[in-house]
Amino acid sequence: MDMGKLLGTIITLFVVAVLGILILSACGYVAANVEQGETGIQMYQSQITNVVGPGRYTELGRLFLDIEIINTQALRFCGEDPEVLTNDQQRIGVKVCGTVQRPDYTKSDVLQAKWGLYRYLYTDDKALVGEIDEKGNFVGASLMYDLSQQAMKSCVGDRKFEEAAVGASRDLLRTCVDERLSELAGSYGLDIQNIVVPNIAIHPTVQALLDAITEAKFQTDLAIQQAEKAKADAEKELAVQQGAIKVSQGKVQEELRQRAISAELEKAALESELQVIVQEKANELKEASLAKEVTQAELEVAQLEAMKTLAVDFARARLFQDNPAWLALTIQQAWANAWNSVDKVIVPAGTLPSTVLSPDTDVTTVIPAEPTQP
Repeated sequence: MDMGKLLGTIITLFVVAVLGILILSACGYVAANVEQGETGIQMYQSQITNVVGPGRYTELGRLFLDIEIINTQALRFCGEDPEVLTNDQQRIGVKVCGTVQRPDYTKSDVLQAKWGLYRYLYTDDKALVGEIDEKGNFVGASLMYDLSQQAMKSCVGDRKFEEAAVGASRDLLRTCVDERLSELAGSYGLDIQNIVVPNIAIHPTVQALLDAITEAKFQTDLAIQQAEKAKADAEKELAVQQGAIKVSQGKVQEELRQRAISAELEKAALESELQVIVQEKANELKEASLAKEVTQAELEVAQLEAMKTLAVDFARARLFQDNPAWLALTIQQAWANAWNSVDKVIVPAGTLPSTVLSPDTDVTTVIPAEPTQP
C-alpha cells in the first residue's frame, strides 16, 4: 500500500469518527456525570423531561436529547450601597453579605416552572453573584448585588438613623434585610441563607456630629459617674463609721450579755448550793429524828428490861404489902440467918442481948438467948 492510499484511509476513518460523534451527540448522551452539589436537567428538544440528582446518566436513541448540569451549592455574594437615606434623611453606607442557592432536584417543579425564564441565572455563576477580584471584593453586575441594594434601601429607608446604625438596632436591620431579600430572591426560585450586615459606613459630616454627641454623652456620663463615685465614697465612709459604731455597740452588748450569763450562772450555782445545804440540813434533821427515835426505843427497851428484872421484886413487895405477917416472918428469918452467920454480937451497953431493934422497921425482933456454955 502506497502512502497516498494510507493517508486517504486515515482521513476517511477520521471523518467517519467525527460524523459518528456528531450523530451520537445529536441522538443523546453517554455517561453524563452529575456530582454532589449538582443537579441534572434532562431535556428533549430543549424541553425539560426530568430533573435528576447526583449520578451517571446515559440516554440514546433520539435526536435532540441533552442533559444540562447546574451547580446547586451555596454561593457567597455581597451587595453594597455607599449612600442610603434613612427615614430622617441621614446618609449611611451599608454592606450586606450572604449565600444563595439554586433549586436542586428536590424542587423539580420550581426548576421546570422557571427554567425558561431564569436559565442564565441557574447556569451562570457570574450572572447570579458576580466575580471576585484579587482583593476579595465582588465586582461586576449580578442579580444578587442588585437585589441586595434594593433590600437595603427598603429596610434603611423605613428607619431612623439610630434604628439603622446604632447598637443592637443593627440586628433588627439584618433581620429586615434577610426577610426582604428572601422575598425578592424567592420570585427567582432562589434560597437565601446566612445574611449578615458586616459594615455600616457613616458620612463624614454625620460621623463628626456623632462623635461630638458621643463625646458630650461621654462627658455627661463621666460627670454622672464621678457624682455617683463621690456618693458611693460618702456612703462607703458612712457605712464604715456605722460599722464601727455597730461593732462598738456589739462589744458593749456582748459584754452585757456575758455579764448577764455570768450572773445567771452564779445565780444557778447559788441556787444549787442552797439546795445542797437545804438537803444536808434535811438529812441532819432526819438523822437527828432517827437518833431520837432510836434513843426512845432504847429507853423503852431499857425500861422493859428493868421492869422485867424488877417484876419479881415488885410481886414480892406486893405480897409483903398484902400479907404483913408474912413480911414480919420473913424479916425475922432474915435476921436469924444473919445472926447465925456470925460468932459474936456486940450490943450497946444497957441492952439485953436477947432484944434487938430491927434497923429497917419499927418491929422489935426478939431472939431467944442461948445458954452460955460454962
